[in-house]
Amino acid sequence: MTADAALFALALAVVFLLRRLWSRPHPAHPQPGRTAHLPAAIPALPDLPDPLLVDGSNVMFWDDNRPTTGALLMVIGKLQEEGNDPVVCFDANVGYKLANRPLDREALARLLDLPPAQVLICPSRTDADAMILRLAAVHRLAVVSNDRFRDYPAHADKIARLGGSIARGKVTLRRFGPGLSGSGGRTARTPVHRPRA
Repeated sequence: MTADAALFALALAVVFLLRRLWSRPHPAHPQPGRTAHLPAAIPALPDLPDPLLVDGSNVMFWDDNRPTTGALLMVIGKLQEEGNDPVVCFDANVGYKLANRPLDREALARLLDLPPAQVLICPSRTDADAMILRLAAVHRLAVVSNDRFRDYPAHADKIARLGGSIARGKVTLRRFGPGLSGSGGRTARTPVHRPRA
């Protein structure tokens, strides 16, 4: 075997191995067609008068479709004006998206002007959507997100969700799903409260 043939065979083997590694499913994400299960263990939430979950990894893209702290601050401010206590949940990589470096809970809390107890960061290789849906189900809370949680349709259909946008410096919220003060999908009115029994 010539050196060129050996090098070519080695390159083919490397490409084959890399394709096999890349085609493996990420353990945190369910496979299409399979039932996605929510995690049994979830972090504790602070004792707040009117908590509301915020999908921070989604909301940070609401202003001009790029991740910004400004979008988060505007939505958090709007929710607080309406009498809510936002608990903001993030994917593990949030620091790299917002600041090009890792950020821990305390650093994010300072950026968002929130107590650290109101900021949750999913552990690496954990599906943040699953954690958000589990928290919402266990604590009967609405979720602020434009994510439709398509990997978890059976669970997502049971939670109240507020979608929204930011345009010209103004936050607009829209209600989706069951239980938000009988909203039935109409535009949100203040105050936005979690579902009641």
